[in-house]
Amino acid sequence: RFCGKLGSKYLKRPGSIRHNRTINGDNGAGFRCCCSVSLSQPAVPETSSIPVRKRIVSGVQPTGAIHLGNYLGAIKTWIELQASVFVQSHVRAHVELMWLLSSATPIGWLNRMIQFKEKSRKAGDENVGVALLTYPVLMASDILLYQSDLVPVGEDQKQHLELTRELAERVNFLYGGRKWKKLG
Repeated sequence: RFCGKLGSKYLKRPGSIRHNRTINGDNGAGFRCCCSVSLSQPAVPETSSIPVRKRIVSGVQPTGAIHLGNYLGAIKTWIELQASVFVQSHVRAHVELMWLLSSATPIGWLNRMIQFKEKSRKAGDENVGVALLTYPVLMASDILLYQSDLVPVGEDQKQHLELTRELAERVNFLYGGRKWKKLG
């Protein structure tokens, strides 16, 4: 697994989410399940006595109802690390941030995503839905919304993680007053 590091320096605070709902009592069919975990780790300079809290964000997209395989493969570990496990679609801020990020995302950046190219070829270019094209922007909103420090992803998601970094820098440039580097 690849674990990307994204600091909160990449995007100004989008606000905190206080209305997380757990997946208990919901079969989760058709929803993406996300996890936000805060871990206390020693501060980087070991001379400091104040622990630094690292936030790890990960997600699973079940093909149907959340099942035992999802639980044993990922969710059980998240619960052991525990902070919050929730159904993404219950938190409006995900889609709201996705919309804002989409407005700053050049279409060329998304067209270059390897997963999009492969899956759209398999489905036939005319039959592919726009959700496949914009999925990396939704993933970026998941990561940036919770100001993630660590993001465990598979090799196939590595390019999406890099897009997240580029989008955060672009948004900061366009809307954050930073003019140190021209992007896009």
